[in-house]
Amino acid sequence: RLASELDAGAARGDDRLIALVRACGSAASYLSGRGGDKYQDPAKFAAAGIALIHGDFVHPVYDQGHDGFVPGLSVLDAVFRLGWERTAGLVAGAGCAA
Repeated sequence: RLASELDAGAARGDDRLIALVRACGSAASYLSGRGGDKYQDPAKFAAAGIALIHGDFVHPVYDQGHDGFVPGLSVLDAVFRLGWERTAGLVAGAGCAA
C-alpha cells in the first residue's frame, strides 16, 4: 500500500511511521531498514505497542559478468545472468556459485 493512501494526518518522523502502522490495522511491528536505528526512537514505538525491528540485509553476491560486484540492482539482473531457478535459490538463501 502507498503511504498516501493511509491516514497519517500531519505527523512527521517516528510519529508518522507509528500512525502509518496503526492505519494498516492490527500490525504489531514495524520492520525498519538499515540505518533506522540512527534516527528512530525505540521508546516511542514501545509506548505505541509496536515492536521496532531493524533489518540488516546482506546482499547475496552472484556473477554479474564483470570484475567486482554492484549491489542493489533489480532481481531481473540476476534472472538474466543466472536464470529463474538459480535466482530463486539465491533469493531463498540457498546461495549461488559465482
